[in-house]
Amino acid sequence: MVEIKTNKGKVIAALDIGSFKITCFIALVGEGGKLKIIGSGMGATNGIKNGQISSIEDAAVSISRAVSIAEDMAS
Repeated sequence: MVEIKTNKGKVIAALDIGSFKITCFIALVGEGGKLKIIGSGMGATNGIKNGQISSIEDAAVSISRAVSIAEDMAS
């Protein structure tokens, strides 16, 4: 999880990397720690088999795709 302070307030991002799919969520942190999801991205996992990286290049492309989709939704 990554936490960043922006002009919108505090933003966090989480990335779940599984053997079948990769999911990224971006959220604003409100009062009392309440989260408001402002972006999400999901895609098929390539380059990861049985929980192990089999191709770092393919895994990086899959991760970048999910993050990019979440960023586009959040902006």
